[in-house]
Amino acid sequence: MFSALANNPLNDSAKREELTNKFQEVATLFTTQYVKSVAASLVTHSIEEFEEGKNEPAIKYNLFPLPGPPSESLHSGMMQKKGDINTAFKPRHFVLRNADKNFVCDYYKSPADVSKKPLGSITLCGYKPVKFDENKVKEMKSSGFELQPYSERRRTWVFKCETEEITDEWVKHFEIACWKSAPPLNEDPVMREAFESAYWNTRWEFGVWSWVPLAMNESETFGAMCCDILYDTIYYEWIKDFPYSTRMTLRTTIEKFIIGLCGPAWTACANAIKPVKETVENTVKSSISPLAEARLTLKTSVVDAISGTINPPIQENCGSFANKMLEKFLAPMSDAMESTIKATFKCLGDDIKDLEEAKNITMEDFKAKMFMRERTVSYWNEDCPVGKARYSLSAWRWDMAKFSDCFPDGCDVYDIYDTMLTSCETIARKAIYTFSKLHEDDPERPLAANLSEVLNKCIHDVKIVQKETAVLILSSALSTVVEKLAKKPALELVAPLDENIPESFQDCLSAGSLVSDVIDEVLEGAVEAIVEGSYGTENAKFDALGEEQALAIAA
Repeated sequence: MFSALANNPLNDSAKREELTNKFQEVATLFTTQYVKSVAASLVTHSIEEFEEGKNEPAIKYNLFPLPGPPSESLHSGMMQKKGDINTAFKPRHFVLRNADKNFVCDYYKSPADVSKKPLGSITLCGYKPVKFDENKVKEMKSSGFELQPYSERRRTWVFKCETEEITDEWVKHFEIACWKSAPPLNEDPVMREAFESAYWNTRWEFGVWSWVPLAMNESETFGAMCCDILYDTIYYEWIKDFPYSTRMTLRTTIEKFIIGLCGPAWTACANAIKPVKETVENTVKSSISPLAEARLTLKTSVVDAISGTINPPIQENCGSFANKMLEKFLAPMSDAMESTIKATFKCLGDDIKDLEEAKNITMEDFKAKMFMRERTVSYWNEDCPVGKARYSLSAWRWDMAKFSDCFPDGCDVYDIYDTMLTSCETIARKAIYTFSKLHEDDPERPLAANLSEVLNKCIHDVKIVQKETAVLILSSALSTVVEKLAKKPALELVAPLDENIPESFQDCLSAGSLVSDVIDEVLEGAVEAIVEGSYGTENAKFDALGEEQALAIAA
């Protein structure tokens, strides 16, 4: 520690000034990018709303849309938690929330306190659960696990459980929650998109191309971005020759100094955004139709300018990766969807039998039964709607480690697994909800007739959902690769186009802000063509499944 303090580069006033000046450069560029991104995001959302208002929405799905995200807790129970400052373990009651609360984990003194304000909460985005190994079990004299952050700047949470079975159950649920938890960014989609765009553009402008998940709130993410950029561009050279322990101590010390600069800079940045947002909103409201036309004209110019730059990497990556990836996940996803449909309609059929055998069933009784059925969608039991699919997709995920060469850099197999599983859960939840609503709307209609109608809707929707899921997986996997190869040269090509934007819209539009949109649209079109060509047999398979299930309902 003494050696690290003695060798602290910030003891040198020239280096401290160099670091401060570079920080100001980063903060200024980020603020500029944020202002531009807010304007671009506002225009995009306003024009989309304007276009949607002009056209009748197309009916895409037959199943009823869900009223909201799942709200039942994923898991709850007692564990011992290690303190942060006082490192003693204390018993706490934990409640792992669902999608409606962004999978946050609240903890209380006891189960009796769950109606009160929690003692604390854990935002799970950017964490992963890791079970104690043998050495850790011996050290702790207990089974348990850690919530480990992907960023070394965040706290590691440590828990002890009474048995290994309890540990396994918690780890299983935390694995899902950590992956699905979203970063606690601004709830306003305009501001959230603008922040993310400014964050990535600033990193790339300084040559920091590494991909890191966004897991913290805006001010913390801004601070982490500044630390990453300054490490790569300035103080790595200052500390690289020290022993590891000294190097890490120095890095922590320097980052504390940088974070101290970030507070006032972030406040100034947030204040700079407010008048820009108000100005752009007023411009959009007063001239939405000509603005939409101006944006379309500019977008066409962007396409013409960069098509020759973005098409080669898209064609190369689609050809080399997309078909291989599709081959690896299409059959497992199709099997999971099939088992989800079979299990969901068996469960609903069993519910109908229970209701018909019972006497004096009220509508409230029916709703309570459907509420409990919807809860079972999250369960791992194989006789629940998604239980078998959950196990088969989990086995597929572990097998995919053998085929990592089929996936582009940055493409996470767990991400693909989670996307497929979420699609299965959505189909099951929507089928249960539609069945429930049909009975609520017409209590006199036979339940079996309602179930047959839901089956027809479900078979129609599952074909669409499976294609959309495949396109989403492939587009997400390839977009990072293609954007990294194509975005920088594309931005250079479109820079002159800004000179042709009408003066009244220059605060709202920029050619650079449309580059990512164009790249994404071209990539998605290429991926859709690949997916469409692979789905003839899949559609026939689900038609046959529908006929099989219809016979089962009739029987």
